Amino acid sequence: MGPITTFTEWNFFQPVTGKTYHLDNFDISAVKGVSLNVDIQPVGGDTADPGNPINPLWEFKNYPLTVHGEDSRADNLCPKNFRLKRSDVDKTSILGYVLLDEDGNPKGGDKTIACLNNCGKYKFPAEPPSSCNPDTDGELCRNYQTFCAPTGKYYGTAFNKNAPPGINNCINNGVYDDSLCPVNGACWKNGGAGVPGTIDGTCQLRAFYAKNPKDCPDTVCTFPYGGYTNPYTGKFMMDLSTQPPVELCSDVDPSNTAAQCVGDDTIHHVLHRAYTWPNDPQTYVDDAPLYRIIYAPGEKNEPITRSDTIPECSKLPKLYGYEDIYGGPGSSIKPCDISVNREDAEFGIALPESSCTKPSDCPITMNCNTSIGKCVNWGCNLAPSGAGDNGVMCRWHPAPTENGKVLNCNPPTTDAYVTKSACGFNASGNTLVSSSITPAMGDPLFAEVVSTSTITGVNVPGRQRSQLDQRMRVVMVNC
Repeated sequence: MGPITTFTEWNFFQPVTGKTYHLDNFDISAVKGVSLNVDIQPVGGDTADPGNPINPLWEFKNYPLTVHGEDSRADNLCPKNFRLKRSDVDKTSILGYVLLDEDGNPKGGDKTIACLNNCGKYKFPAEPPSSCNPDTDGELCRNYQTFCAPTGKYYGTAFNKNAPPGINNCINNGVYDDSLCPVNGACWKNGGAGVPGTIDGTCQLRAFYAKNPKDCPDTVCTFPYGGYTNPYTGKFMMDLSTQPPVELCSDVDPSNTAAQCVGDDTIHHVLHRAYTWPNDPQTYVDDAPLYRIIYAPGEKNEPITRSDTIPECSKLPKLYGYEDIYGGPGSSIKPCDISVNREDAEFGIALPESSCTKPSDCPITMNCNTSIGKCVNWGCNLAPSGAGDNGVMCRWHPAPTENGKVLNCNPPTTDAYVTKSACGFNASGNTLVSSSITPAMGDPLFAEVVSTSTITGVNVPGRQRSQLDQRMRVVMVNC
């Protein structure tokens, strides 16, 4: 999905001082927006923190982190101006990975592929310079600095009562004064009463809500400023340290209360415990030996792009201009001939052909083939580690085979750490067999299974029967 992707972040096997056990820290990041829903399910491990049995961030009683069956991309949940459509991708002149048909429309329909959040709205398709001035460089810069906090320039680091009124001293005659904070920051009353060296009484980034914060329960807008119900005690726990007080979207620009702001409460409606803004307190902890990371759209009305094999470059619609890019096995005069015929390129990155008379007519590559009046937009040789999100990935040659059978996939690249790999593809049916590898005893195995429809009763060889109740599940096991 390129720059607007829901993903997970991890710190595995963290030592605990003076203890023999280790902990894992992780979060679901939707800091730019939501593509597919994500959830993290611990399998095994302790039901409470061994070192602090009432730790409210222990994942066991916080699971699920995301509401199953709902979809942040749905029209009733994502405001129109924050819906990223498939057609929006190719309009950027930066990204071009949505395959177009002969008429230049997204093949398969123009569905919503992501719901942008407050920061993502002002970073797509490219973010402004981090040095832009919110007071002089316009609304885009102001909102970017307000919601994304690209630098620490506008936020305090430690309270200093002798500092001039501002980011490191925003207490005005005993009052925590937000007006002393730039870019809509909060003067954070963090329980320290302006103690030198702490962030109490400093300006800090905050969340912005579309609706009154009182209307969002702490089971949805989780770990709010002021306190919350501890899932391990069932009792209210006063806490000023989780995050600064929130602000309303309508207050971001008092002269324009309709300014575009989706609201972190809107994103949390589905992703209760996801990280939706840069300081969202949503890092969880557990000690499970295995985690299921589940990616899934939540409802049938907002499907993901149809699963398919990687197309052959020669079979793309004519608007991609394949014949002007590659001349065939015996050719050496067209832009990708050398990469394919001499350097054994396997994948290319295709972009629609466009006319030109000079390099500046080709903003993507600045490469105009003046002999035919066409921009050379393609990437000829995608590196094994390349994302390929700046165009449509295609094969220069037909898919590989094993024992006479077309694999329709490429095994992951191997290296010093990933010594063996295999892959399989099945366009229909209820079984999937990959190509074969023989791991050594004790080797860790990472298996990824993708399905375009709900599947139940999945048997993983050598493992207990599991329920694949979402469209994608990643399972980590040991052989």
